[in-house]
Amino acid sequence: MGFAFGCVVGWGSFINPGKKFLPNSGVAGTAIAMVLGALVMIIIAFSYAYMVPKYPKAGGEFTFTKACLGKTAAYICGWFLVAAYLTNVPRFCISTCYSSTCKLKGNIWQYAAIMGLS
Repeated sequence: MGFAFGCVVGWGSFINPGKKFLPNSGVAGTAIAMVLGALVMIIIAFSYAYMVPKYPKAGGEFTFTKACLGKTAAYICGWFLVAAYLTNVPRFCISTCYSSTCKLKGNIWQYAAIMGLS
């Protein structure tokens, strides 16, 4: 469940507001960025809510792409999904192991910096 959540939302959505957005754009800019991000996620959610009853077969993005754009586009979409998941697994494993190692070694400040708490 955590891996799926990490792939959908992303680790950066919890790190970037404190480390990148606030120092560079301030509170108002960060709030605007969060609202724009939420609007994009709402549009995507409504797109899925429209497509799922229309194409009830299993397969998600691949099935929707094949039904709307054809086999070639679905083939490309499928390989991009495979590439995305194959690159997310090592990235999440490395970041989790690195942050856990810093925490276990007692270097709490480095751990806090990784987690965006400092």
